[in-house]
This record gives sequence, structure tokens and C-alpha cells, in this order.
Amino acid sequence: MKDLRDPRGYTPFLCAVEMDDVDTMLSLRDLYEVDTRARCNEGNSAIHIAAMFGRWNAIKKLLLKFEFKVDELNDKGETPLKVAVNFRQDKLIQI
Repeated sequence: MKDLRDPRGYTPFLCAVEMDDVDTMLSLRDLYEVDTRARCNEGNSAIHIAAMFGRWNAIKKLLLKFEFKVDELNDKGETPLKVAVNFRQDKLIQI
């Protein structure tokens, strides 16, 4: 299960991040030991996907419980903030 990917390259963990489902994020890590550092086909990690979709709850959890960093780079050399700007997540950018 942990290696399954959808056509975008999203694992179940990345899908949970996209949906801002922090309970599922934690369960997947704790129960199934999924790779929380997996990247999608476009080279984005979980924190970049959360920024892309403006998922503040997921971002908080990724920073506090999963030890992601705000300056992590995706395969294009972009930080999560740059991704948020690119996808016009104005509310997230203000936070």
C-alpha cells in the first residue's frame, strides 16, 4: 500500500496532505511506516503540495511532527513559499 501511486505520482500520504487530512497523515506514518519524504511526478514533496493547495493544517503538522523545513526545495529549486506564490495562495502567504 505504501508504494502505491496515482497518475500524478501521489502516494496515499501525499493525497492525505492534499486533502489537509492530518489524522490520516499521522496514521499512515505510524501504522504503515510510509515514506513521508516521497515526491510526486513533478518533484514536489509533501510540504510543497500543502503549499500548492493552501493546506495550512497539513503545513503545521509537517513542520511540527514530520520535521519538514520551510526552506526545503522541490526538484525545481522552489521553496514552499515560492510554490504558494505561484499558485496564488494569498491567505497562506499572509500567514
